[in-house]
Amino acid sequence: MSRAEQSRAEQSRAEQSRAGSSFFRNSYHGRKVLVLAPHQDDEINIAANSIQNFIHSGAEVFAAFSTNGDYFLSADIRLKEAADSLSVLGLERSHIFILGYGDTYNSAARVKSGNFHHIFYSEDNAVISAREKTETYGGAGFQDFAYLTRNEHSKYCRRDYLRDLRELILHVKPDIILCVDFDSHADHRMLSLGFDTVMGEILSRPDNDYKPEVFKRFAYSTAWSAVKDFFADNLKETQKPSNRMIDISCYSWDKRVRIPVPENCRSTLFSENKIYTALLQHKSQNAYYNAESIINSDEIFFRRRTDSITYGAKVNASSGNAGYVNDFMLLNVTDIASPSPEWKNYLWIPDINDSDKILRFKWESGQKISHVRIYGNIDGEPVKRIKIFTDTGHESEYGPLPAHGLPLDINIPEQLNVTELSIKIIDQGSHESGLAEVEIFDRDEQYAVLMP
Repeated sequence: MSRAEQSRAEQSRAEQSRAGSSFFRNSYHGRKVLVLAPHQDDEINIAANSIQNFIHSGAEVFAAFSTNGDYFLSADIRLKEAADSLSVLGLERSHIFILGYGDTYNSAARVKSGNFHHIFYSEDNAVISAREKTETYGGAGFQDFAYLTRNEHSKYCRRDYLRDLRELILHVKPDIILCVDFDSHADHRMLSLGFDTVMGEILSRPDNDYKPEVFKRFAYSTAWSAVKDFFADNLKETQKPSNRMIDISCYSWDKRVRIPVPENCRSTLFSENKIYTALLQHKSQNAYYNAESIINSDEIFFRRRTDSITYGAKVNASSGNAGYVNDFMLLNVTDIASPSPEWKNYLWIPDINDSDKILRFKWESGQKISHVRIYGNIDGEPVKRIKIFTDTGHESEYGPLPAHGLPLDINIPEQLNVTELSIKIIDQGSHESGLAEVEIFDRDEQYAVLMP
């Protein structure tokens, strides 16, 4: 590309995303943002330009890593690289947290065999990591979060992992959380599912008033292994990937949230590009090789609302596990190592002989309700017909639920002083059909801090 062509391309890029970038100016002063990443370099895949956008708009940004990245290399090397990379993006060491759990090589055989058993499969017994560790630890001058806050290390087990993650979130108490999503790597899946688990617990606390904005992102398909299109004349938006997660559950591509790339990440000269400079710090990972995929005109997130009043309700059902419909988890698995995991333990499915098939949400005080969002089963036939009724006299029928677990959004005439709302399955479709999550709101869409 000639210098003149390069100049024209850069001018086009600047015009292309100037409006989007201006959204961040002076928008988030004093607000806290937390980036949750499994490995050192995933902070770039998940939120490199978002970190800069938020810092430049006055937000206080934190980053946390669930693992040490210590499978092939020492924690000292990986954590120093992460600190150097985040420094390029404007993040101080004091704003970086390490949970300190062992890195796992992404191989189903290694994740599940012998001493390399993943903590996902061990509730409270410590497993031995590839580095022959059984407790959390830090490196490169970083102390693991458990020792930093409780003066003791955590065991390598699922219970301690979830406890540390929950305590970290409540310690920082961010207004906005950017978290890795359910990628193909077992450690990514552990953090994604773990986050959903503890967020459900946090939101369900008695008298909870903490409701952060939550956005999740695939570190691989929309970043690390995305289309290599950075050197196009016009910096393109992230292209729709071939990912089995897209267009299931909450991952509707046309509902994605796009965070624009800041001006210093649009230069076609890598030497002037902040994200490329940050990638260079991850020398052990050769992360800069993937710069053409990672640096696009936007970062793609999928938003999860946390303002559903179901978390403060008492829920019961005529049969089946009613707890699944207000636990924040839209999907779940029992095997995070499988290349094609089966979705399990996430659906309210009434018993085959249940003639009522009804869910009841009850509140101690009257609620305002105008919008209901219902997620169904990802695989198989969805529920065909439901009825919603309240103790204020409203009754209405809807259906069928969308296929692939995509949500059914229902606007109902505003109901005031509701103390009970029920959902009855009129036509289940099949005996394996059910409801993954029910979200009830006082408005059809919470104000989004980040918009397409």
